[in-house]
Amino acid sequence: MIKFSELNLNPKVLKAVEEAGYETPTPIQEGAIPPALEGRDVLGIAQTGTGKTASFTLPMITMLARGRARARMPRSLVLCPTRELAAQVAENFETYAKNVKLTKALLIGGVSFKEQDMLIDKGVDVLIATPGRLLDHFERGKLLLTGVQIMVVDEADRMLDMGFIPDIERIFSLTPFTRQTLFFSATMAPEIERITNTFLSAPARVEVARQASASETIEQAVVKFKASRREREGSEKRAVLRGLIDSEGDKCTNAIIFCNRKTDVDICATFGEGRLGRCGEEGGDAEGCDSENLVVNRSLKKTSSFPVYFRLLNTRSGDRLDEALLLLLTELSSVAGRLLSNHLPMSLSLSCM
Repeated sequence: MIKFSELNLNPKVLKAVEEAGYETPTPIQEGAIPPALEGRDVLGIAQTGTGKTASFTLPMITMLARGRARARMPRSLVLCPTRELAAQVAENFETYAKNVKLTKALLIGGVSFKEQDMLIDKGVDVLIATPGRLLDHFERGKLLLTGVQIMVVDEADRMLDMGFIPDIERIFSLTPFTRQTLFFSATMAPEIERITNTFLSAPARVEVARQASASETIEQAVVKFKASRREREGSEKRAVLRGLIDSEGDKCTNAIIFCNRKTDVDICATFGEGRLGRCGEEGGDAEGCDSENLVVNRSLKKTSSFPVYFRLLNTRSGDRLDEALLLLLTELSSVAGRLLSNHLPMSLSLSCM
């Protein structure tokens, strides 16, 4: 089994990896780091929880260890779909670049432009950003992307789900064509494939799991439900939901329930108070609700990749999730059954009602 010490990483980076307690790379790291260090474009297909963040941060730190950034011209760019993920990537750089003199800036919403402008003006080696905030700075004339040597697109499938693909294409066009691109996605939808064919040059393709498959650390299962009478469907669904939550006992400390109607969200949040304590409601994306024990969300997407989309939301705040309990309270039973058979191994656990 290969070790990090065999991957030609900068000794100072390797020391940080060892201090973090890691000796052996994950499959995505083993496959992506060597071609990245060679300067090749990389196309990585891997789901959350496989260690893909380190698969681009480690070679980036190694390659950027020499050189100096100029004002308003970052040397590298990491694009993330959400501010939460961007913050996690920034933490990875802090962990693995602690022995290397690299500067970084985080461009996300919720932080004043002035603070971010000050960091950019000083010059940064690593710029981590969400697409919208990055373009905001560019439009204000505060940022130039002509000095980008390495560009990373993380979780491109989430970018597609959130409508960021036009922004991603524009950002690509603002960077030098000589840049190195490291591109990661859990799935390869046709639109994602088109982008990789357009902007990546003979990439090293690293695929460590079947596309749209769940991480092996997540246990899932299917529960089929049919109401005794149509008018009782809502109440009987909720009875099944109560039973599933109660059957988890003390193990169920956090949960996310996906609904298709606002009325279902309100009802689920109400009865959830008595079982999981504090509950919250989300009308759109469920991110940023880590403080709630139960998050009820109504952002269902009728796409072929929606099982993975939900799993990403569930695993975003933790390194490991032992069981995913997803309840689809919708009239999508036939669609869900077909997609489950296509995407989810039956040994894993999704609760579908």
